[in-house]
Amino acid sequence: MRGIEYRRAQSRLDFEQMTEIQAENLLSVLGPDQLSSGFLNTAFTVEQFEAMDESIAVIVALDHNKVCGYFCAATLDFFKQFPYPAGLVSQASKLSYKDKALSDYRCCIVNPICIDKDHRGGEIFSELCRSMIPIIAKDYEVALAFISTKNEKSFNCCKQLMEVLGKFQVKDHEFWVLIYDLHRRDNS
Repeated sequence: MRGIEYRRAQSRLDFEQMTEIQAENLLSVLGPDQLSSGFLNTAFTVEQFEAMDESIAVIVALDHNKVCGYFCAATLDFFKQFPYPAGLVSQASKLSYKDKALSDYRCCIVNPICIDKDHRGGEIFSELCRSMIPIIAKDYEVALAFISTKNEKSFNCCKQLMEVLGKFQVKDHEFWVLIYDLHRRDNS
């Protein structure tokens, strides 16, 4: 059996397949009994995913040339146009990491991360992360992620690789802030 391939998104088809996976995992379309598997808060268009890739990078996992997972990274400026990540950006000066204000670090945001339901539970999440780290570590010191406090599955998955930094709120939605030190010694 052929393994999963990991690479940078390369074509419009990659981004279109990402929106298909996204559409099946949005909070707005899942029933209450489906939320325990994880969910996405924000829907992005093909063009917005392409813009994320131009901003920093989008890594895809492919099973038989079909996208089965993705991991996006973009600048703080890119994410200011969306309410939830903008909430994180606005809180950066109030959060600290290693006794330094978060706003004093070269930061990027690593969101969204999504894996097709049929491919969860394996190594895809960690392999997507391993594929992204060398790309973002060139220009950034830390990577930030934010996860709804109601999204226990995604939170538990991310906190295996990232440190919990705090929380922030946008209207009635509360989010965990997680951080990954891109220059820590075990990144090789």
